[in-house]
Amino acid sequence: MEPRTTILPVIDLNKCNGCGACAKACPAEALAVKDGKVQLLYTDCDYCGECEVACQTGAISCPYEITCQS
Repeated sequence: MEPRTTILPVIDLNKCNGCGACAKACPAEALAVKDGKVQLLYTDCDYCGECEVACQTGAISCPYEITCQS
């Protein structure tokens, strides 16, 4: 069995203002604000990109494009 690579959003804590918009937008509930900054709770993130769209400060980015080949 080949090792599985997990792709997760990149969080820049220097840009995070702790507003929680990303956590509210996350359908997997994989984000939370703790001590005034967002953090990934676990790796069940489905990399949907909703957190990146919701973040007004640009603190979260999903730098990889997921494509499907048929």
